[in-house]
Amino acid sequence: RKRDIERAKQMEKIADEKRRIVLVPFPEQGHINTMMLLGQALNLKGFAITVVVGESNLVSSSQDFPDFQFVPIQESLPVSQLQRLGPVEFLKKLNKPSEASFKDCIAHLLLQQGNDIACIIYDELMYF
Repeated sequence: RKRDIERAKQMEKIADEKRRIVLVPFPEQGHINTMMLLGQALNLKGFAITVVVGESNLVSSSQDFPDFQFVPIQESLPVSQLQRLGPVEFLKKLNKPSEASFKDCIAHLLLQQGNDIACIIYDELMYF
C-alpha cells in the first residue's frame, strides 16, 4: 500500500511537469511563423516549447511568444551574406557549420532539462 501511494505521487509529479518539445525552424519568416503556430498549438496541449533559432531571429521572436524558451545558435554567416547566395549554396552554408552549434545546444538542453525532451521537430530544410 505504501508503495502504491509513492508511485501515485510520482505519477502526479510527472503529470504536473510539462514535457518539452524542441522546434528548429528554417530562418526565413514564412518557416518561422509556421513553426511558431505549431508551437502555440503544442503549448496549448500542455507541452513546454523550446525554439532553437539563429541569433538574428532571436529578438523579434522571443518578444511575441513569452511562454516559449528561445535558445540561439551561432549562424554560419551574417544573414546579409547568406541572402546573396543561390538556394543550394545558401542551404550548404547554413546547415553544415550550424551542425556543431546545434549539437552543443541540444546537449546543453538535455543537461538543463534532465534528459526530458519529448521530441525535436525540425524544418525539413534544416537537415543537420
